[in-house]
Amino acid sequence: VGALPTLLTAQVAFNKLNKFALAPFKAEFPRPQAFPNWQTLELRNVTFSYQDNAFSVGPINLTIKRGELLFLIGGNGSGKSTLAMLLTGLYQPQSGEILLDGKPVSGEQPEDYRKLFSAVFTDVWLFDQLLGPEGQPANPQLVEKWLAQLKMAHKLELSNGRIVNLKLSKGQKKRVALLLA
Repeated sequence: VGALPTLLTAQVAFNKLNKFALAPFKAEFPRPQAFPNWQTLELRNVTFSYQDNAFSVGPINLTIKRGELLFLIGGNGSGKSTLAMLLTGLYQPQSGEILLDGKPVSGEQPEDYRKLFSAVFTDVWLFDQLLGPEGQPANPQLVEKWLAQLKMAHKLELSNGRIVNLKLSKGQKKRVALLLA
């Protein structure tokens, strides 16, 4: 029963994707190689901040060699997802540059750069009203207990069964989603 919201969200996403009526994959589909056989990916003095300037990362200096395994670790809200978005070209640096084999990746060819990556991001969508398993308002005592257990009591502001501050990091949103599951 707790997984029902996730399943319904997946069904909605699946239905939207089906509307595209994409052609089935064929091995002969052209796959342009704008950056064949690259050996190093480098972030040089890269900085990024969100539009509301509530959070920023950088300057980041990082060199990744082809085939190298990289783990991004850190606390919630520390910038792991933002760094992943920068690395994959989904966010553009505000300053600094991204280089492949020492050559800057041009803003004119972002699609070619993005094709180098296969990424799955687990975005969580939160609604402001807290509901229990049967769709009724959530038990306030249980909510407080679980917020304390998930170490989110100081991060989440509630008023009359509603979340007042939805500006949370992705990791924090996942914890709230756990609370509601």
